[in-house]
Amino acid sequence: MPRRDLAEWVGKAVAIDGSTTWDDGKATFMGRVLVQTTLPHSSRGLGGRIDYQRTNGNLTLSVTGTRQYGLPYGSYPRLVLAWLTTEAVQTKSRHLVLGESLSAWMRQLGLLPTGGRWGTIGRLRHQMAALFTSTVRIDFAERGGGAGVGMLVASRYQLWWDSPQDVDQAAFWQSTVTLSPDFFEEIIRGPVPLHVDALRHLRGSAMQLDLYCWLTHRMSYLKEPVLVPWPSLALQFGGGYKHLRNFRQELLRHLAPVLCVYREALVAPQEGGLLLRPSPPHVPPRSTRCGSSAWRRRPALPAPRTQDAADPRSGTLAAEPLGTPPTETSKSASRPSWCGQCTEQTRRREHPETGADLGRCPDCHPEPIASATISSR
Repeated sequence: MPRRDLAEWVGKAVAIDGSTTWDDGKATFMGRVLVQTTLPHSSRGLGGRIDYQRTNGNLTLSVTGTRQYGLPYGSYPRLVLAWLTTEAVQTKSRHLVLGESLSAWMRQLGLLPTGGRWGTIGRLRHQMAALFTSTVRIDFAERGGGAGVGMLVASRYQLWWDSPQDVDQAAFWQSTVTLSPDFFEEIIRGPVPLHVDALRHLRGSAMQLDLYCWLTHRMSYLKEPVLVPWPSLALQFGGGYKHLRNFRQELLRHLAPVLCVYREALVAPQEGGLLLRPSPPHVPPRSTRCGSSAWRRRPALPAPRTQDAADPRSGTLAAEPLGTPPTETSKSASRPSWCGQCTEQTRRREHPETGADLGRCPDCHPEPIASATISSR
């Protein structure tokens, strides 16, 4: 990351203070399942397909688009979903009013209305249509069983906004969207609180939005350090990357600005994955926002943790020399403690680049061999 951009991100980090979020109206929400599993980052790798799947541990998100609009992808659907979730949580209603002016609603999303082929207006219109016409399926697999539900995002929508030339003029009818009952119930069940300014600062990158949402959700319940393996992260965030090393490089590039905005997150890249240490969520719980929280805010750092000492222009995070990564201990007394070098649930080792199965871990694999799925939630 260039130095001028780095200085800009440091300024943003100072400006975004999550401790007063509830009092100043800066809290927004995202459905928990949309944080644990994500939409496509771009059209790259989709190849015109209208079906998409993303897995995180035992949870699988499947999205099917239409031939007319395709799949929703990029940062715009994520910003729209955050707005929909926030409105649904606050109004407790499936019927949401987007407003009479497209430009006013776009500014709520942190977008500047611009026309033309590559303008924000046309792109947002298309992505909204793709999102509202998509079918979503959520499946959860457990040993010996599972559960799942299929649903539409919206059972009805009406977009009566004016043409791009008149976006500031109010339309005769209000633009509305009615969420399907199942989707409404899914997004209001334990939504993840986020900082609206963080979403606006990171709106230019779908992966940055995903990393920010995932980190603040993960930190909200993380009690001890954990190493999330690169293959597990690739299942959750990757897509269109031929080699695991390419995904790792791209993730670290996008993680740098996220950590400048969310300074409290203690994240360190390691050879085997990302090391997460217990940190305060970016938006503290309501019950702890007035100073009673056990978390203490970290003092401002003279420089962010985003510079590679070997090459300051690299724009990626350098691995921190933290020694042996802390490991999570198993809750089962009959299962050995996790060694930290394999995937935690399967206790099998994988090739660091191809993800190929290298067999059971000689250090901590229990007997008999268990079959499970990696969990990075």
